[in-house]
Amino acid sequence: RSNTPLQALHLANDPAFVEFADALGKRIESEGPKDDAGKVAFAFRVCFSREPSAAETSRVLQYVEAQRNAKAKAPWAAVGRVLLNLDEFITRE
Repeated sequence: RSNTPLQALHLANDPAFVEFADALGKRIESEGPKDDAGKVAFAFRVCFSREPSAAETSRVLQYVEAQRNAKAKAPWAAVGRVLLNLDEFITRE
């Protein structure tokens, strides 16, 4: 399982995927639980129809914290961009 660099760059910067990620981030914030770990679990259920592993939850929480420390205006949209660009999302097997 992998993405080619060209595929990853295209999807990360495609205007449609940016809009999808923004909408996903807003949905995570509005429909997800109040706590960050709950929001991560909600995002995984929406994107992959499964619960995240402990390692996945930890990594996403670290990413959210890094986005907040960088003063990102929409940290959950950034998470959405990451999740939408994963091979598991792009190719359902």
